[in-house]
Amino acid sequence: MKKFTLVFVMLLLAMALAACSGTAGSEPTAVPVVEATAVPVVEEAPPTITGILWQWQEFQDTAGENDITVENPANYNIVFNEDGTYNGQADCNRIAGSYTLDGASLIIQPGISTMAMCPEGSLDSQFNAFLSNVRTFVMDGDNLVMNLFADAGNMVFSNGGPAPADMPAETAPITGILWQWVEFQDTAGENDVTVDNPANYNIVFNEDGTYNGQADCNRIAGSYTLDGASLIIQPGISTMAMCPEGSLDAQFNAFLSNVRTFVMDGDNLVMNLFADAGNMVFSNGGPAPVTMAEVTGTVSYLVRIALPDDANLLIQLQDTSLADAPAVIMGEYNAPTNGAQVPLPFAIPYDPAAIVDNHTYTLSARITDGAGNLLFINDTSIPVITGGNPTTDVEVLVVQVSP
Repeated sequence: MKKFTLVFVMLLLAMALAACSGTAGSEPTAVPVVEATAVPVVEEAPPTITGILWQWQEFQDTAGENDITVENPANYNIVFNEDGTYNGQADCNRIAGSYTLDGASLIIQPGISTMAMCPEGSLDSQFNAFLSNVRTFVMDGDNLVMNLFADAGNMVFSNGGPAPADMPAETAPITGILWQWVEFQDTAGENDVTVDNPANYNIVFNEDGTYNGQADCNRIAGSYTLDGASLIIQPGISTMAMCPEGSLDAQFNAFLSNVRTFVMDGDNLVMNLFADAGNMVFSNGGPAPVTMAEVTGTVSYLVRIALPDDANLLIQLQDTSLADAPAVIMGEYNAPTNGAQVPLPFAIPYDPAAIVDNHTYTLSARITDGAGNLLFINDTSIPVITGGNPTTDVEVLVVQVSP
């Protein structure tokens, strides 16, 4: 029995050694490494704020002391256009300008504004002041929240839907329209002017960069430069009639020479003066009448003598084609000099449709004193218009008439 037990134990030991020997000699099985797959990061597109009518709802003061709830949000709005400009409404005034958008950064550059006196309690001043201090923005649901400089507070705007197609544009066309002056809005509110007879004070901007118009009893003409909302008017020539007492002709011309920008306020054209001095408001008088052409220039003489203060200048544009027939008067300039001395500017309007290419047109000039006595006259032919002759910068030389 002992012998059987010993044999059985030895057999178990042999089997254990064999198992250990097989495990030591086998190669380890490689475990495959599963590489992590990169998950693409989808960048969220920045919110779109252009082309939407944003209506001001409230101002949230960071200090919580000067919160504002806007009772009439539709009266305070802004539209950011795709071209980097904006336009909108500050209660009773129209506003326009430019902006810079870079990610969440939003800088609003104030441009031009009408300057009507809004009712008491209006928030127009606060609205404009807040806009000029905006630095960033964030979307809060459908609301646009503009954050002010130095964490001064937030302007909250609701989405009023797509911007109306007829929102006044900063670069609205102004040419080919008879603009009639209706009022001057003094920034200081001390020298406002209401024009009793707007039809007597008008201006037409022509497509070729020139303008013509009327300053009460005088005709005016010149050139202008238009670049976006920038409008510079270069005074040219003017008749020099003595208008009745109370005329606004001098103010009209002075204001025009100081215009720097413009904005449309409904159908009205509002010209903004240099250094924020005020606004000229013009109503739309309809399409400009058929444009009259002009012959312009100066009259002078060589003798060293002054004209009397009551002298009068008469220059006529004549059709002198037929030698044996009286000259046909096509237009004239007739005005007192009011003490002015040579060279004396003139502008003679005429109908270009009445001009015949193979006809001859000349100028006839006369200077008389207050009693009608002839002082100077031209003694040579001065051809204009046809045959390559000029219509502008015509120099007319007159000679003294012997007493």
